[in-house]
Amino acid sequence: MDALRMEVENLNAMINELSKRVSKEKDRGLQTLPEVDEWITWAEEVETKASNLLDGSISECHILSKCDDFSEISSSTHSYNESVRMTLKEVEALRSKGVFKVLVERSPLSLVKKILPPLQKIVSREILFEKVWKCLAGNQCGTLGLYGMAGVGKSNLLTRIKKKFEEVGDVSGHMILLVVVASDEVVESIQDEIYKRCYILLGGEAKDHKAKAIWNLLRRKRFVLLLDGIQKEVDLEEIGVPRPSRENGCKIVFTTRSREACGSKWVDAVEEVTCLGPEEAWEVFEEVVGETTLKSHPDIPQMARIVARKCGGLPLALTLAGKTMSCKRTVREWHHAINVLVSSTKKNSSSEVPILKFAYDNLPGEDIRSCFMYCTLFPKIWDISKQELVDCWIGEGMVKDEDREIAEMKGYEMIGDLVIMGFLTENESGDGVKMMHDMVLEMASWIASQASDSGRHAENIVVKCGKRIISCQRSMIGEW
Repeated sequence: MDALRMEVENLNAMINELSKRVSKEKDRGLQTLPEVDEWITWAEEVETKASNLLDGSISECHILSKCDDFSEISSSTHSYNESVRMTLKEVEALRSKGVFKVLVERSPLSLVKKILPPLQKIVSREILFEKVWKCLAGNQCGTLGLYGMAGVGKSNLLTRIKKKFEEVGDVSGHMILLVVVASDEVVESIQDEIYKRCYILLGGEAKDHKAKAIWNLLRRKRFVLLLDGIQKEVDLEEIGVPRPSRENGCKIVFTTRSREACGSKWVDAVEEVTCLGPEEAWEVFEEVVGETTLKSHPDIPQMARIVARKCGGLPLALTLAGKTMSCKRTVREWHHAINVLVSSTKKNSSSEVPILKFAYDNLPGEDIRSCFMYCTLFPKIWDISKQELVDCWIGEGMVKDEDREIAEMKGYEMIGDLVIMGFLTENESGDGVKMMHDMVLEMASWIASQASDSGRHAENIVVKCGKRIISCQRSMIGEW
């Protein structure tokens, strides 16, 4: 009986944790998988049956206490004991099947609608996209550079270009390669990613050997190469990429923060991606915060405009700040947000850091903040398996519970929260995540450096991902 009681308590905890995750996914407009809903229904029925058995345990124990030997035990008591035994097995089976890596159907349209809703509707962004696409669709432009400050929406624009090429792919016949440049070693970083995308076996070759292999493959293809995050001018010949021309019909589009990176002789056209104007920025912020919150008090809309202005027209900052403030429905909370942003802006030369730090500080609890910081150990281009990430969090003691299944569900709930808030993004299959944006990763590094400067957890900072460090001095590690 004690075993059944303990299993029922653990089952209840699993039902509650899973129900919270399901509720959050439905708030995002996503449809949960049928097996998830079926498990919750089944679990609730079994929990009710088990609770009824536990409620009758006192009377059954009283009956048993009056029996002097086994022969005096009634058939009804035997039946009750068998029901307890069978229900215990059923509860154990339920719990073993109650950890779900993926809760929802992967619906690209609904994901775009919920995660990136405002950016698809902004008039200036639509005009820019149409201008860029018209340029690429013509024969005069083979290589296009998109530049602008961090968080302004370059990667989002590049993603839209990729989807447009995919839509016309059957007609154009282009092979589409999207490469996220995640290292200062630009040439080798791009080469390695092209190797992976084209299923060329890596053999540790030198750059010139890789360039020859890539050239031999791409010179026979009609390709679209999309490079996200170029930091400096790139030599196509050094990478091994044939130069686009009117004859081969190939296209290259790259994003960069630096206007100087667009100065190469092989760049045919350049477009700047600028910050949003005040009214468009307000429209983004207003949509992300939501009508319910904005109407919760007459003074909140005016204060919301102040917070929106602090975002400087950056879509990333507007989205993160908007999601953070979407649950703040008192004047006091909005006053506090404004005071924090004003005071922290004075202390930082970068206007973006205070907004991102504010969103980080408003994550629900120190545990989830620690789990987010753990994610910064992975390179930004990596798809981190959700299960492996949860296993790491549990192994590091960041997610704790005596029951392993409940600990896993808590870990998955934290991943869901970080995705909803915009700190992580899911892959297409839904079983993995990666950092949402360079600026988020840079903000995390800044937080870590502040902790290091103040002497807190300084020994935890060893290397920065993607820097191809092959040796580490003792001074980098500190005292263990």
